[in-house]
Amino acid sequence: MEKKKPIQKVILLLVFILLITPMVLSSSLNIEKTEIDVFKDEKAVFNVTYQNTDSMEKSLGLILNSPSWNYYTEPYFLNVGKNEKINFLLYLEQKDQKVGLSRVSLRFTTQPNNEEYNSSLYIYTKDEVKMDYVTFLVLNSILNKEKFIPNDDVFLNIKLSKLNPKKLNNLTLKISSDIYNKQISFKMEDISEYSTNFQFKISEKQLPLNSKLTIEVIDGNKTEAKNTLDLIIPEYSPELDYVYDSDLGFLKKIEYYNVSFNGNINDTKEFDFKDNFFNKLFRSYVIDTKSEIKDNKLLINVEPFKEYSLEVKYNYVILLLLIIVLAISTGVYIFFKKPITIKKEVKKIYESSGIKNIRFLLYIKNNTGTKIHNLRIVENLPNLIEYIPSKEFGVLKPKYINEKENDFDMVWEFKIFEPYEERIITFDVVARFDIIGRLKIPSTKLKFLFLGLKREIQSNSIMIKIKNKGDGNNKE
Repeated sequence: MEKKKPIQKVILLLVFILLITPMVLSSSLNIEKTEIDVFKDEKAVFNVTYQNTDSMEKSLGLILNSPSWNYYTEPYFLNVGKNEKINFLLYLEQKDQKVGLSRVSLRFTTQPNNEEYNSSLYIYTKDEVKMDYVTFLVLNSILNKEKFIPNDDVFLNIKLSKLNPKKLNNLTLKISSDIYNKQISFKMEDISEYSTNFQFKISEKQLPLNSKLTIEVIDGNKTEAKNTLDLIIPEYSPELDYVYDSDLGFLKKIEYYNVSFNGNINDTKEFDFKDNFFNKLFRSYVIDTKSEIKDNKLLINVEPFKEYSLEVKYNYVILLLLIIVLAISTGVYIFFKKPITIKKEVKKIYESSGIKNIRFLLYIKNNTGTKIHNLRIVENLPNLIEYIPSKEFGVLKPKYINEKENDFDMVWEFKIFEPYEERIITFDVVARFDIIGRLKIPSTKLKFLFLGLKREIQSNSIMIKIKNKGDGNNKE
């Protein structure tokens, strides 16, 4: 017996592989369930899977061999890529709605390779309508606003319509949200519509929220209708509210404010002092949060739903002290500033033999816009010289002369010295005997009444050098 050559073994192996490959890798079509029950008004639905194992694209077609049934698929076009799988639904609807068991024969074909898959489906049609057994509800719900702020009232309107004659006696209406939850039981036995309203209030301290409000209608343990509404509480920052009280004292005023912020976010709010520039100078404040003043307004850092104590003080004692200091300063200034000034000058009058006499000039001026009362000018001179009454016109003579042991006083008096009034008083004196050397003339005194105060000032004093020998060389 001859042994097979190796080349022959290889050829036989390849032939065997080619023969079994179609058996292992052939395409397939599978229907998940081929027997089902349906109501008269209900379509029969089958779940179909086709596995393409070929290296080509295919399109799948269907031929129905039962003329009393209509069909369609979802998706409508059944195209399958190479080495891919497709799942689709097959819908069958009976034309005459016969009751009982029906056998539907169908054949699937593929293109372009003309594969065929035959199958039979068994459909039992009940003598009943599905609408009598299922819950068929339409739910409508609406809120009174799109957005809400803290302390708002929320109104929820719910309307439920029943589109079938089934009696519903175990319904539950359930409302769910982050801020409101409610559940009630009700019936819809002999009615086709049911409506109700719910009202609830947003908390006065509600923070911003972007949430949902869910409304469910439950029949037994099954949710048959459901709505979802937006429940939005945006950022809210109203103006400050405050309660005001005040307390008055001696040169003081204190204002008390209980400031409240009803917003739901952190913010910076303005508080207007509403005072004038004068009061602003004497104002101070204390508040139990961070703050700063800008453009005569207090900027307060606020937190959601918090209250703050603000105390504003106006202390006018400082103003009194300033007035006192100003009064003292003015008094000191007035006291030390001479409201009236006097300047004394001397002029020597000569003849060929020497000095004839000496002439004095007193320059007096009111430096203020206020009248000076009871002005008294006192010129004190030593007895070494003698007053010579002037015969010149317009020269003001002293009112009287007061003789003393070693000197004498010449006195001029003015009841009123007008504002900014100026006077020049002149008088002549002569030495009673020859004087060689120096002669000192004391200051002239002014006594007067200014702003109700008695005042006294003095002029300058004068030192006179005299040479009176009759040699004619006595001019200085």
